[in-house]
Amino acid sequence: MKCFIFLSILIMSGLVVEKIMSDVEKPDYDILSSEGNIEIRAYKPLVIAEVLVKGQRKESISEGFRLLADYIFGNNESNKKISMTAPVEQTRQKNIKEEEIWKVNFVMPRRYTIETLPKPMNPRVKFKEVPFGTYVVIRFSGINDYENLDKHQKYLESYIQEKGLLVSDFPKYAFYDPPWTDPSIRRNEIIFKVE
Repeated sequence: MKCFIFLSILIMSGLVVEKIMSDVEKPDYDILSSEGNIEIRAYKPLVIAEVLVKGQRKESISEGFRLLADYIFGNNESNKKISMTAPVEQTRQKNIKEEEIWKVNFVMPRRYTIETLPKPMNPRVKFKEVPFGTYVVIRFSGINDYENLDKHQKYLESYIQEKGLLVSDFPKYAFYDPPWTDPSIRRNEIIFKVE
C-alpha cells in the first residue's frame, strides 16, 4: 500500500511539474543530429539577462538566481514583471586571482529586445544578445550536484573528442525545473558551443 501511495504521489508530482513547465517559454532550436541523450542543436538568436557571481558553483547559482529573479519580479525602472523562462543557465568564467567566477543567466522572453527590456535597478544585471549558434548538448535527470554534472560532462567530452568537434573551453549548465521537482524527472543539460 505504501508503495502504491508513493508511486501515485510521484506520478502526480510529475504531471504537475510537466504542466507548469509546458507553459514556460524555452529557447528555440532545431535538432541537427541525435545519438541517445546527446544532440547537436542550432539555436536561434536570443537575449539573456546575466550576472557575474564569485564563489563555488552551488552558492553562485543560488545568488545569481536571486539577483535575476529580483529583476524579473519587478526590480526595474518600469516596475514591470517579466515572465519566467527556462532554463536557468550557469557558465564558469576564467578564474581571477584563483577565485571562481560564474555567469548565471535567464533567457528573456522572445517578445523582448535589449532596447525594450525594462532597465534593471541593480547594475549587476546586464543584457546580452546571443546570436545564432550550433551547440552540442547532453540531457540528463537527477540532482545537479558535482558528481552528476561531472559524470555527464565527462561522457559528453568523450563524445566531442570521438567526433572531432571543436568546442568552447567552458560548458554551460542548464537547469529547467524548480528545485522541488523529483530528481528522477528533472531536465538538466550540459552545453558546449561548437566553434
